Amino acid sequence: MGIRLLRGRVFTPGDRAGAQPVVVVSEAFARQTWPGQDPLGGRIRLGSPTSEWRTTVGLVGDTYYNDVTAPPPPTVYVPVRQSTGGPGAYLTIRTTSGDPGRMLSAVRRALQEIEPWGAIRRVATGPELLAQAFARPRFLAAVLAVLSAVVVLLAAVGLFGVLAALVRQRSNEFGIRQALGATPAQVRGLVLRLASLVVSSGIAVGVPFAFAVMRVLSAQLFGVSPIDAATLLAAAVLLLVVAALAAYVPAQRAARADPMTALRGREEGRKHRRMI
Repeated sequence: MGIRLLRGRVFTPGDRAGAQPVVVVSEAFARQTWPGQDPLGGRIRLGSPTSEWRTTVGLVGDTYYNDVTAPPPPTVYVPVRQSTGGPGAYLTIRTTSGDPGRMLSAVRRALQEIEPWGAIRRVATGPELLAQAFARPRFLAAVLAVLSAVVVLLAAVGLFGVLAALVRQRSNEFGIRQALGATPAQVRGLVLRLASLVVSSGIAVGVPFAFAVMRVLSAQLFGVSPIDAATLLAAAVLLLVVAALAAYVPAQRAARADPMTALRGREEGRKHRRMI
């Protein structure tokens, strides 16, 4: 199954009934049972206090089981031919090629040889087990992805509305700037700088809030640090790109402001104030 062997050995054909009882343990089990000590050669009993002693011959890496979001549990591996039985057992069989479901008959025959009274209650492939284990995290990820997309869309629409209103209010200013020598590119740059200022302010306020939310959601994360700098940087870059796209149309409108219209509007405003 690709479980990493750290020290010692794995099981061999010689680990059968009548031979020295052996086990292979995980790192979590070794830390729990022999903290700060070498687990190889350590002896344990499984089940009742009167069961036979088993010698540890190997140390392997930790593995996840039913809940991939929980810490890897302490695990002890026992050779099948030295198993003491019980109400049931899980067997993991690795096939080299083909459909794993077609191996069921061969598995049944092999189990009949080991335990004539044995019965297979359930068979599941690796991808099926992974799909079950990741079903809840994937569902939460999908929900959060949809909510994130909605939030980004609302942010883009809101930013577009704010910038469009700002451009309308300052259309005379943009026209006067062009009358005084500003190029359309400079006017567009001014609007884009305003957009970046708004987004930067939002990021500065949102990052501490994001840290707080990520700490709450840390229990739902798997294989990802709750404080992930790369994710925060990617989100900030995404928001800046969205801001640039949302500001494009208002920036174009500002760049097309008519200097003559702006000057006439300013002159009319002066005349109106004089009349008042």
